[in-house]
Amino acid sequence: QAFLLQSVEKAITETDSLDPRDPDQLTTTLVDDAFFILRESMMRSITTCDVNAVCAVVNNVNGVVSGEFRQALLSNLAESRRIYSNWVTHPKNLAAPAKGEHPLASLFLDQEGRLRSPLTSALSWPHSLNNLHQSLDNLDRLKESIEEAFEEYFPSDGPDKDKRVMFQHCVAAFAAAKGDLESLHANQCKEGLNMLKIHLRPMLDPLNTLDYNISEAQYADCQVNDPFAKAFNSQAEVIHQHAKAVLNPASAEEIMQQMAEQTCRRIEKAALSKRFSLFGALQFESDVRAICSFFTNVSEQALRHKFARLFEMSSLLNLEGVDELREMSSEIRTWRLAPDEIRKLLHSRSDFDASEVEIDRLLPY
Repeated sequence: QAFLLQSVEKAITETDSLDPRDPDQLTTTLVDDAFFILRESMMRSITTCDVNAVCAVVNNVNGVVSGEFRQALLSNLAESRRIYSNWVTHPKNLAAPAKGEHPLASLFLDQEGRLRSPLTSALSWPHSLNNLHQSLDNLDRLKESIEEAFEEYFPSDGPDKDKRVMFQHCVAAFAAAKGDLESLHANQCKEGLNMLKIHLRPMLDPLNTLDYNISEAQYADCQVNDPFAKAFNSQAEVIHQHAKAVLNPASAEEIMQQMAEQTCRRIEKAALSKRFSLFGALQFESDVRAICSFFTNVSEQALRHKFARLFEMSSLLNLEGVDELREMSSEIRTWRLAPDEIRKLLHSRSDFDASEVEIDRLLPY
């Protein structure tokens, strides 16, 4: 156990490095080196043909992953976040790099413009997050390889068949370690979005003053001179391209999914505080569809469901009278909006003619 800890500690503190010349190398050496040591330790224990020795080493490996290795990942994330959070506030650092140039090139330089040395994951938050995600994949492969080797050395009809359950119990403990790292990854993606949102927040500010109680002429002007969605999508795409360039696909996807969800909540909040004309409702629908289209196009996973409440809001706001409200109420079995939200939206229409009694009669509450 002491040798195992010492070897992993060396991979964490002494040999960790990243290549500043290779933009395709998203991780540092830390993860591969550490998991190589963990795998070799378990494989050697299996060749002893002693189930008790195997289980002891498997438990030690799981302890290292849940303890020292996890703490190293956390420490690197915390230290690198301090540097990256300042670096990423500058718009020029999100711009697409020249061909062959590393998108994080300036992050790797010290205040005098010299390349930091040694260059480790503690100096690059994207690499630290990629290390964390790579650890999830490596943990799966580690578990799979040790189970295959165990089957070879300890067959189900062998002399130690009654002890196989001991091994299975020890290996099952890896699930808890993986679950913990998955939770850590999700939280770190939220941290990443919080750092990147500084560039998106100004694009959401127009929602505070945007007027949806507009005339037909104003609506026509909005179609030509988009006051909100186009600029938002343009800036969101800059963030998306940066995330794609420096993060593994799964982490970049998680950040975009969270961005979509937070954007929806922000627009919902704004909509519930506005006044709408019918033309304003049409403009609101146009904005929602444009932003939904952007996130759908850049995401690998389905996320249209995140916009479900906004589309329901849009449908309500675009009703032209009580008859259409009656028809909509008969078609929707389960509303995503709360009763008070529905009433608030209907009353926010400056040109929707319906009494409180008529609205109450038609809503299924």
